[in-house]
Amino acid sequence: MSQQSPIQAAKGAAKVDALIKQRDGKRAVAKVSYGPFRFGSIWIMDVDTPTPKVSWPKTARGYNIVECVDASVRSTIETEILERLATAS
Repeated sequence: MSQQSPIQAAKGAAKVDALIKQRDGKRAVAKVSYGPFRFGSIWIMDVDTPTPKVSWPKTARGYNIVECVDASVRSTIETEILERLATAS
């Protein structure tokens, strides 16, 4: 019997802990938990449009601070954020 890693066990369990809209009304910040990981600042851009976009944190020079290389996990997290945004509006 093989053991699952904490990430495999948490698959599909993204939870948006907080969604904070910015004063300008165009952006929001999501705080997300996924298994043993917590992401404190995933930005949502163009909140006031029909197609908001999730933006993962980068340095001032454009390098990724956090990168989710598993497409299904990234999609799960982004979907959860956008669904929470839709219900918060």
